[in-house]
Amino acid sequence: MSYERSFNRFELKYVIPFEEALGFVTGLGELLQPDPHAGPDGVYRLGSTYYDSDRFDCFWEKIDGLKIRRKLRVRRYEDTNDGTGFIEIKQRVDRTVQKRRIRLPLTTIFSILPPPSGEERADPGELMEDPVVAEALALVSLYDLRPRINIRYQRRAYFATYDPALRITIDTRLTCRTHNLDWTGDSDGEVFFMPPDISVMEIKFNHAVPVWLTTWVAHYEAELRRLSKYCAGVNLMFYNGEIL
Repeated sequence: MSYERSFNRFELKYVIPFEEALGFVTGLGELLQPDPHAGPDGVYRLGSTYYDSDRFDCFWEKIDGLKIRRKLRVRRYEDTNDGTGFIEIKQRVDRTVQKRRIRLPLTTIFSILPPPSGEERADPGELMEDPVVAEALALVSLYDLRPRINIRYQRRAYFATYDPALRITIDTRLTCRTHNLDWTGDSDGEVFFMPPDISVMEIKFNHAVPVWLTTWVAHYEAELRRLSKYCAGVNLMFYNGEIL
């Protein structure tokens, strides 16, 4: 069991063709270093199960632009294949992002949170002493949350050579599904909620973007987007793409 917390980070998102995103990071040369956790192809694979109410309160909080909001998800790094995942709480306060998470066996996570199959939850016992577990279960109770959708994608990640807190990620092949939400079944029936050749590129930083990077962004004429992968998936699967 491990607990992690990140403080007051900022995220800038761009939706651009994958080849342009690769050109963006390649053009920065030695100013960036690839994520050492990636595989030989420079890619690692992520999957997240997102929780929401029957009324999709979390979805509508984002759509309505609430300045303070939280999302509960279970994140799985598929390439590790060790049977563990993270309970994550992602909180936005205006323009800043905070993330709190704890690593546990997936079987434990899907027993103490509302299980996808609908059976009763297990007693968390001593895990309630962990602040992330306690907050997650409080959110479950407050919003009557249950697992609603899985979001999967491939990620390429890079760190700034002289500022490891600055990251650039490129996410591609973004798919979603509303079945096998605990990852125990196959992935048949997944749907692309963005074209496979389009990527979501994010610049993540703690304080300010350095001049060399803002200059490079301006050179590419990249346009900022207020995008939520979760909301894009829900919009497609539950609202027939009519909201966004």
